[in-house]
Amino acid sequence: MSRVLPDFPHWFDGFLPHRAKALDFLTQIPEVLDPTDGRLSHLYGLALTRAWMLVELAAHFDASVLSRAHTLAVSAHPQLVDGHFMSTHWLITYALRFQLAVEGRPVSELR
Repeated sequence: MSRVLPDFPHWFDGFLPHRAKALDFLTQIPEVLDPTDGRLSHLYGLALTRAWMLVELAAHFDASVLSRAHTLAVSAHPQLVDGHFMSTHWLITYALRFQLAVEGRPVSELR
């Protein structure tokens, strides 16, 4: 929405009026009790996707959002290389998206 809606800040105020409370929820680190479970391993992807989106929307949150997004992304990092195949084979996509957002680079640079 931030890329296509000219008045995104106004829309975002209505969509997410209680940002501090929302940020607390959105940056909760998911607990995956069984990383070999294909369904539960999606929680790692959720953490990375949320971290990526929070970086993209950082200008619309308080100053803590970047460090909280980083913490969220780091929580999934062990699964990128040392995890079970149920996670490792697809998580890198979201980790790269997060890293590119942090660096302010477009995904087209990967092509």
